[in-house]
Amino acid sequence: MNQFILPLVLGVPFAIWVGLYIARKALKQNPIYGGAAARTAHNVGAIGASAGAIYLPFVPIMFILGKPVQWALTLGIASLLIGLTSLVVFAILERPALANRAPQADRGWTEEDARKSGL
Repeated sequence: MNQFILPLVLGVPFAIWVGLYIARKALKQNPIYGGAAARTAHNVGAIGASAGAIYLPFVPIMFILGKPVQWALTLGIASLLIGLTSLVVFAILERPALANRAPQADRGWTEEDARKSGL
């Protein structure tokens, strides 16, 4: 079990930072319309993004420490599956709310848009 301590100590803070960054950026770019369940799934999605990102530092550290390839690959595949599962759960909860949302009218390119673009 000691073979996982150093990679975890280095990988978990990185993964948490990446997961929170991805979740904040996604929330800023696309608001959530699915209610409380979708918000909770989005927060779980941050954990999933962290799980998906932990392999970035963990796998190279395992290789540098000379650990068996199967451990690094197993962790990499497992973390990606956890991340994918959390994103699928969020998509299942959010998709109906997006489908019921009224489409925004396309107003085309206006003079105000042209002035804001700086062209």
